[in-house]
Amino acid sequence: MAECGSRISLGIIGTSATDPEDGDGEDEEQFNSKSDGCEAVKSDASNTADCRVEYYLPDTLGGLAELWEQRLAEIRRRRDMRFENESTTAVPSVICTSAQESDHASVTSNDAMSGGLSTRRGNARFGSIRSPFAPSKDSIILRRDQTIHELEDVIYSNIDIIRRIKCAIDEIDTPVEWNGSTSSTDNIALLKDALLCLGSEGGWCKSAEISSLQTKVKVLESTIFMRGIQHEDLQKELRRLNDTINAMQAHTSLQEDEIESLKARVVTLELRSKLQDDSVASLEEALVTQSKCYELTISNLEVECEKKLSEIKSQGATQEDQIKSLRAEIRELQEEKRRAMEEMKKDFELAQLERQHI
Repeated sequence: MAECGSRISLGIIGTSATDPEDGDGEDEEQFNSKSDGCEAVKSDASNTADCRVEYYLPDTLGGLAELWEQRLAEIRRRRDMRFENESTTAVPSVICTSAQESDHASVTSNDAMSGGLSTRRGNARFGSIRSPFAPSKDSIILRRDQTIHELEDVIYSNIDIIRRIKCAIDEIDTPVEWNGSTSSTDNIALLKDALLCLGSEGGWCKSAEISSLQTKVKVLESTIFMRGIQHEDLQKELRRLNDTINAMQAHTSLQEDEIESLKARVVTLELRSKLQDDSVASLEEALVTQSKCYELTISNLEVECEKKLSEIKSQGATQEDQIKSLRAEIRELQEEKRRAMEEMKKDFELAQLERQHI
């Protein structure tokens, strides 16, 4: 589908922006071949009006304005190149000796520039016979400029129309929630008006192009019809959900009865819990008596421990006194040892001095 859309846009551009002075006719043949291929694809598209339209419409009309502007730039480039070629080939290669020979050279140069479309093509076999009414170079250039300006005006007007069509199709293709409004039908009407304007203002358009756009409008109408059917299906689904809600509300009455029976069971469970509370209280009293006995034993053990601690403390005090006395004795012994060492040192020094004197 997208390939067909690109073919349609190229065919429109080829026929609209063709220079009338180019006698080759290649654009017309190209459009005919492409339009035939598009008609074959379009017949398949009319049988399958499904979600593939979303990929078909933006490709055919979304980039149509851009392609048209590219074709316009190509026309201008070709026109500038043609003017350059004419300016380079305008100098005659033969020196004219009379007014008749200069006219002959101008006619031959015009024939070479116009691509062989002058009146001398049919009279080539007669040799030097010339047409006295052959158009001049300036008239040909003026006529080409005039036709090019006319085509530019037509192209700009058609670009505006194509943009309006694109905006309308974009508004139709936007996935909005169906609410029963007539916005989509209004967009379809706007698209039809734009197609009519395209057919009236751009008379050069082929009927195949307009018919292809009309088929797109029909496809859009079918999609709107399908959306209406989907809306009806949603309404049916809504009614079904309302019925299920009513059934659930009726079912809640049965659930309320079950809740009452559960409440009765809860009352019996509360009575059982009260009996269990009484048994728990008796168990707590027994535990309290046992805890009191444990406390008495603990207090007796604490008294015994205190007595033992006091005895240990008294023994420790006596041992500390003994340690202090032992430390004092050790200090005295160390002092005596130090004195003895000093005396021995002095005696040793005296003995050495006596030996030195001897």
